[in-house]
Amino acid sequence: MKDRCEDEIPLKRTARQAAGRQKKEAAPPPPRIPRITRLMALAIKFQDMIDRGEVKDYADLARLGFVTRARVTQIMNLTLLAPDIQEVILFHLHGVLRPEGLSERELRGVGNNECWSTQRRRLADMVRDAGLGMPSEAVREAQRDRSGRAPVAGAVRRALSTTDLT
Repeated sequence: MKDRCEDEIPLKRTARQAAGRQKKEAAPPPPRIPRITRLMALAIKFQDMIDRGEVKDYADLARLGFVTRARVTQIMNLTLLAPDIQEVILFHLHGVLRPEGLSERELRGVGNNECWSTQRRRLADMVRDAGLGMPSEAVREAQRDRSGRAPVAGAVRRALSTTDLT
């Protein structure tokens, strides 16, 4: 009696055989998140790690991230921006302010001010000068607003009320 050996060999279809079948199209890649948005989110995450005691200080963060302490300080200084400016950077709300048009260096200059209303005015001036996409009425409002109210947040509210975010 002869022993019989059976093996299964998977065969790929040739191009000619597969031509009749519809190919699955890959989904388009998600839109790229601007660098300044990623850095803002990283700064918030780092601050949360420090607050929870996961790391002791900026030096620990620098060692974990393989960067210098000075670079960690630069990133962490983004948390000194006014909350509404951070919101715009994180969510880059359609047409209010395009974060891809902002450099981190420019925002560091805005964050050097302790007064949030001054930060808002400097950002509005920077946006106006560079033409980065903040609606002109919001820029005018920021220039004439001296009451301490958040002009950037007002522009965000107006954009949200008129824009479908879905």
